[in-house]
Amino acid sequence: DIQNVEKVFVMLWKEKSVSSTMYSYQISQSLVKKHKVSDYATKMMSITLDELQLDLDKLENLFIENNREFPTVFKLIYNPQSSNFNMNFEYEMITERNGEVITSYFDSWVQENIGN
Repeated sequence: DIQNVEKVFVMLWKEKSVSSTMYSYQISQSLVKKHKVSDYATKMMSITLDELQLDLDKLENLFIENNREFPTVFKLIYNPQSSNFNMNFEYEMITERNGEVITSYFDSWVQENIGN
């Protein structure tokens, strides 16, 4: 149930011309994949992620226009009960880290932050 969501984990990833958005929920100190949460919550999250992807493209253009390096990863953790929002970003290419795949990188990051 969406009212029991403790955290929402979102990762926006962009390397070269490839990008992806992933998310999961924490409910009762457990990781819950999006297909286990109500259709309404999944639909709303998908709409939000689509908007974030558009904003990510605009943000990248701003970085380019100002000759700045663009982060490859944006990690967002949202706590809906307290409205607390935390975001970190990285510049290192994930796909070049020992052949690590982005989904396993996302899963590892979420596991590190469950219950914190």
